[in-house]
Formats: sequence, structure tokens, C-alpha cells
Amino acid sequence: DHAQALARLALAMNDYLASRAPVGERPVRFRFGINSGAVVAGVIFANKAGKAAAVSQLLSSNDAQTVLTRQGQFGSLPLSDSSTVRLAAESRITVIPRFGVEYRAASVTGSAAITVAPGNPVPLEIRLGDVSAKASDGEFAVRDYPDDGVRFVSARTATVLLVAKGGERTLNPGETVAIDSAGMIRDATAAEAAQNFAWVDGKMVMRD
Repeated sequence: DHAQALARLALAMNDYLASRAPVGERPVRFRFGINSGAVVAGVIFANKAGKAAAVSQLLSSNDAQTVLTRQGQFGSLPLSDSSTVRLAAESRITVIPRFGVEYRAASVTGSAAITVAPGNPVPLEIRLGDVSAKASDGEFAVRDYPDDGVRFVSARTATVLLVAKGGERTLNPGETVAIDSAGMIRDATAAEAAQNFAWVDGKMVMRD
């Protein structure tokens, strides 16, 4: 009954104003408008869903570019918008065709560190399966090896918008999170962050 409640509120406010003595020669007049939040939210959702579907289709296109590394091999890929991607061993990145024209998107299997070129109104998106990580500048790193059963995203110097089945979260620089198979997001432990992303700084972490 939100619309009815707002209508009653507007009428009550109008009656109150009418009961007040006028100040000066010109009476004070108000107009009231009621907007439907459900309609606005529906349009926004449809727009987001359409963009997500378009990116998914581009990633599966035959024209998408794929670069991979093998065991013991690291790689680097410059993108057309001056962003750069560093790949860890046994990793793969797929970049959409016409990257940077309408979308800046790629998918990663394995682990990668992405330095996002600033000055573009479209954020750069990295897909980890059904998980999306977006940033407009700075560096962030991702990890999604199939055998791990959990994905990791580290917002190193970037502010990252993370979207998963379990919800959304904005990561501030320095934060690292884990996403389980159900899409639930939690803070990663310091040990998890160090172990999974030490390679980005050229380090090695040994575990008993």
C-alpha cells in the first residue's frame, strides 16, 4: 500500500498548508509527485542483465583472444586500452573482441594480476566463472583454479566491485576476499592472501 500511503501523506500535507495563514500577498503552493520504485528498479536490472549477457556472448565468440601459460611459465599481455595483465603459471585469459570499444572485459582461469589504465568511463571487468570483478583504475589480482574449490580476489591498489551469486561487495585497496562454490563472499585470511598472491610481488610462500 505504499502508493496509497504516500497519497494520504500528500493530501494531509496539502490540508495542513491550506490551514496556515498566508504570509505576504502571494500564497505558498506545493505540488506532490509519487514515483514507482519497482518500475525504476526493473529498468535498471534489465539494463544490467542485458550488459552481462552481452559480455558473456562476446567471451564465447570465436573472435575472442585467448592467451595461456603452462607449468612454470609466466606471461604478460598488454591490452588495447593500455591496461596490462600478468598471468601466473597454468593460467588462461580470454579477451572479448573489440576490447575497449563498448566493453572492457575478459575471463580468467588460473591467476592474474591486472593493472587497469585510468581515464576510461567503462570499468574493466574480469570474469571468474559466474563471479564478476570490476575496477576503473589501479591494480587487482584474481585466482580461480578449478581444483581449488574457492576463488580469490585481491584489491591491491584498486577499488573493486565484486558481484557473485551470494551478493555484491566493494573491496577497498588492500582487501582480499574468498568466494566459495555457492557464491558466498568472506574475508580471506592473511595466510590465504599471502599464499595465493605472493607471485604478483615475485615472492614464494612455503606451506607445511
